[in-house]
Amino acid sequence: MPDPRARRGLPERWLLPPAPREDDLAARWRALPFDHRRRLAHVRPAEVASLPGEDAAVVGGLARSRLRTSWRLLAGAPLLGWLVLMTVWGFGRSTAPDAERAWLLAGLALAAGVWFLAAVWAAGRLRRARQVLAELAGQEPA
Repeated sequence: MPDPRARRGLPERWLLPPAPREDDLAARWRALPFDHRRRLAHVRPAEVASLPGEDAAVVGGLARSRLRTSWRLLAGAPLLGWLVLMTVWGFGRSTAPDAERAWLLAGLALAAGVWFLAAVWAAGRLRRARQVLAELAGQEPA
């Protein structure tokens, strides 16, 4: 039985990568239950060899789709940093207008940290997608 806390009320588009672009793989992806799609979305490169053929094809399609839409992940890092800056600075200006400069500096520091962490996370996701594709290419006969 699936764990009802696994989704935490978030839409699937926030929890899963973009669907494969190939029509047959996209149809197969949509037909899978959420829990199975989530497992396939988080497959590590070392686990690719143990996947059945249909699941390996879907995982390859997911990796190709993630690389095609990599701009979303890369653009999300500075956007998230900017949102943190505006939130902290705006909160500080409205609650303590005398310390606006301190709030600005705190917002800049937090924004830089969030930007860095989001960029590292995005680079890791893209690296894992490349590694999955390399593993799949290594499995195919030459």
